[in-house]
Amino acid sequence: RLNPRHLAKFWFSMDGLKMLGKILGVALLLLVLAGIGTYFYFRNELKSLQPSELAKRVQTTVTKYYDRNGQLLWEDKGNGDYKLVVDGNQISDYVKKATIAVEDRDFYNHHGISLAGISRAFLSNSQGNAVQGGSTLTQQLVKQAFFEKSEIEKRGLDGVPRKIKEVILSIEVERMYNKDQILNLYLNEASYGGRRNGVESAARTYFQKPAKDLTLAESALLAGIPNSPGLYDPYYVPGNSALIARQHKVLDSMVEMNYITKEQANEAKQDAILDTVRPKAE
Repeated sequence: RLNPRHLAKFWFSMDGLKMLGKILGVALLLLVLAGIGTYFYFRNELKSLQPSELAKRVQTTVTKYYDRNGQLLWEDKGNGDYKLVVDGNQISDYVKKATIAVEDRDFYNHHGISLAGISRAFLSNSQGNAVQGGSTLTQQLVKQAFFEKSEIEKRGLDGVPRKIKEVILSIEVERMYNKDQILNLYLNEASYGGRRNGVESAARTYFQKPAKDLTLAESALLAGIPNSPGLYDPYYVPGNSALIARQHKVLDSMVEMNYITKEQANEAKQDAILDTVRPKAE
């Protein structure tokens, strides 16, 4: 029978530490090999989803009809979600900074994924919760552009394969596009409540102005919506208090990131922003 004292003495001896080092080394090697194998397995499966085609997936879906003099007669937005896509220089810097501050503070430093976020997601998924957790802006863009709603909504371990694909695609996207391109694609693809996708669609719907002209208060309000478009939809009256609280969180995050001053944030918070939202008209 093993003597606990002798066993403890062995593990704290030089021979025991060497043995422990070998065990950990083998375990680490197996973990790395498993990770590499998983990567290439899903990467091969994702050949039909080309990250280089991402920009083509983020396109305007509204059809506009003009008269012979170039005057707009009618916009056909279809029956589903719609979006108006614009270049990055047509989006307010306030919107860009607000989005980074509240959604992905480390955006300009990571390579598409957050290891801490992935760990939280896998822990949540293994417990049978909805697939979620600490996604970067790149991951959110990939999820919205490449995956069907039914796949996104899978829960628990059933959602893990999609999460792995999302991670791989995010790494590939970061290799092919620069950060500003990724941010602009995200802002043109994100959901801003109801049928509205893209910040240009949201700006024109809610404030009757292009995204480049949004104020700080308006930008902070819109930046908070994609986190939960159903709850934070400006037209969802029961969620108005949550939306304002979310806007204030965005402004506070911008202060913490040194994007704006505390005085600017306080001034924006005093703006009766919901009173300026245009009445609903799809």
